[in-house]
Amino acid sequence: MGEESKRYYFKEVRLRQVRALVQVARQGGFAAAAHELDLSVPSVWVQIRSLEREFGTSLVEARGSSVRLTEDGELLVKLSAPLVEGFDSLQSIFTEQQGGLHRNLTLATTTTLLTYELAPLISSYREQNPLVELTFIDRPSLESRKIFEQGRADIAIIGCTEDTSAPPHSHAFELQPHA
Repeated sequence: MGEESKRYYFKEVRLRQVRALVQVARQGGFAAAAHELDLSVPSVWVQIRSLEREFGTSLVEARGSSVRLTEDGELLVKLSAPLVEGFDSLQSIFTEQQGGLHRNLTLATTTTLLTYELAPLISSYREQNPLVELTFIDRPSLESRKIFEQGRADIAIIGCTEDTSAPPHSHAFELQPHA
């Protein structure tokens, strides 16, 4: 086997290098990416420079504390970010598929909604998701909203009037009464 045809596997692109580039793009700089990755700033630089050598192109331009992805850098981040996210979630997905992941879902709502409107939906959800432990917090709408806003409930189903806004960082849906 000639020298030209040898593969140097230890020099090939590795996940940690691509992850560093994705974090630089997300965080907007080397220091923030290094903090997120629990690495030193020089380590992140080495990872990026290694990618640049492998791909034969500049991926990041740094001017002082400002960092900007090149066009090639943006393309590589666009292509690799889903792979990094998929790989990073591999262990939790694996554990979940094994049935070993214990999940909880907490719902805050009124007794009336829980008993009359949501009972069939809850029953169906339990059948489809037997590994999820459901916890219900029975409170009036305003209290349920506060519990949701405080992060003590994953979901709050509350009654709203036209002048009541949905809590920040939430999705509002309108329930239609049964005919």
